[in-house]
Amino acid sequence: MNTLLSKSWQYTLYEKEGNLFLEVVCGTVAVFTITIQLNEEEKENYTSIGESYIDVLASEIAYSPNGFEDRNIGSV
Repeated sequence: MNTLLSKSWQYTLYEKEGNLFLEVVCGTVAVFTITIQLNEEEKENYTSIGESYIDVLASEIAYSPNGFEDRNIGSV
């Protein structure tokens, strides 16, 4: 597993076997993480826009984790 981007207490973007995974820190009183595998559209956005796209996606996940729960794969 290769770490591509990491922002302390925010998110980590990993690459494993050609797949990209985003682990996002969520919560306020109880802190937890959600890890999603980036889909093709998200990978293309990351490739063309870069780190700022991941910043926005991670913020969306952190502020609405329930909206991404169905994509949560746990740990990589």
